Amino acid sequence: MMQNVMSATGGGRWIGWSLAGGVALVLSATTVLAATDQEITDKVKSALASDPVLSQRGISVSTYKGRVLLKGQVPYEREADKAIDLANSVEEVRSVQNDLVGYLMQAPRNTAKDKEIVDKVKQALASDQTLSQRGITVSAYNGRVQLKGKVENQREADRAVELAKNVEETRAVQNDLVGYLPPVVFTTTGDKDATEKVKQALAADSTLSQRPIKVNTIQGRVYLTGQVQAQREAEKAVELAKSVEEVRSVQNDLTGYIIRQ
Repeated sequence: MMQNVMSATGGGRWIGWSLAGGVALVLSATTVLAATDQEITDKVKSALASDPVLSQRGISVSTYKGRVLLKGQVPYEREADKAIDLANSVEEVRSVQNDLVGYLMQAPRNTAKDKEIVDKVKQALASDQTLSQRGITVSAYNGRVQLKGKVENQREADRAVELAKNVEETRAVQNDLVGYLPPVVFTTTGDKDATEKVKQALAADSTLSQRPIKVNTIQGRVYLTGQVQAQREAEKAVELAKSVEEVRSVQNDLTGYIIRQ
């Protein structure tokens, strides 16, 4: 007899089937994640298509490791809220990034429930030995949590989102965490020249010139921060920075897009 078995651990997720006699067939977490991202995208699209209003909005959906990105235009905040709720209703979704535009956000209402969510998320972050040192700010609006501040790497950002998502009352998590620049003691003339040349290269690109990309250089290492709309834009920005002769290396801290392997 074959029985479906699912388990989650701190190191990931495995799914398998136990056979009579105690034999188990197990699929690795990597295989499962690669297979389910498209399934999650399809489920979110189906949920949006079932709504008579949102089905007319042409919202694009993409997923990476359970993190859903919504892009497109809606005329009202209530429609953005509904799209987020529908995406979160899909069981496998870990978090939702709302990049929908075209509407004005209402002023946040600090309800008692939102304050309770903020307190719980702060407690969760404070309980993490690493994240407790990062000074992450937390706010909530109608159950949607926003995380802002600086972390050192992607895994710290993922961990912060996971802890916020684990709070029962959280409806969605907006990850506005960014990478940080190491403390700067001094900036050499060569670093200033490199920064200016990279800025000029970005300004010469018709697309990247419209993106709020910041450039800093420390001992020949260029740090790019800001927001872009697609991975190809981030890759182009890194390529342009590397084309500058004085640049030794480039750290890509650009946000606003889903990283694909």
